[in-house]
Amino acid sequence: DTVLDVAKTDLHLLSDHTLDAAHLASLQEMCASAAHSAGLGDGEYTTEIGLELRYAGQAFELPIWTDGKPKAAADLRAAFEKEHRTRYGYARSRLPVEVVNYRARVIRRIEGRIVPPEPNASGAVAASAETGEIMVGGKTVAARFLARDGLRPGVREQGPAVVEEATATTLVPPGWAITCLPSGDLLLECEA
Repeated sequence: DTVLDVAKTDLHLLSDHTLDAAHLASLQEMCASAAHSAGLGDGEYTTEIGLELRYAGQAFELPIWTDGKPKAAADLRAAFEKEHRTRYGYARSRLPVEVVNYRARVIRRIEGRIVPPEPNASGAVAASAETGEIMVGGKTVAARFLARDGLRPGVREQGPAVVEEATATTLVPPGWAITCLPSGDLLLECEA
């Protein structure tokens, strides 16, 4: 998905005017401007509206996302305190709540299914494997080092092994196996 975040700082105490129709209209205008700047036309995206709130005197905020409709201060405070309890385990109903930032998000959903490319494999895996020692659970064990592009769909290898590629390294511990699926994805399974 394409996601564009926009923010507007406006430090003030939470009130019934915090997320009224005027503020929502201003945020929607910011979203439309960001969307058009990114080449998105009307109807090609949706928006989400949120606030970053904190207890007065704190130095950290929590994002609270809304349904994009006007909200009373009591409703916003309840949502904030619920998130605060979830994140920190407590809420302070006697402390005032401050708004720090308005947040808005423009989202264009990707249609269709993402299909990863199949590995470009040539030759047998055994021919491209090297052997070396690795440390697993505090013990030194012999392991095979496999090139990721050598794992064709259907290939299954037992651990201990290390699959190497340009952007990741995958450990296959002893007692585990790795299978290259028809999609080219790797599936790790515990055999113990």
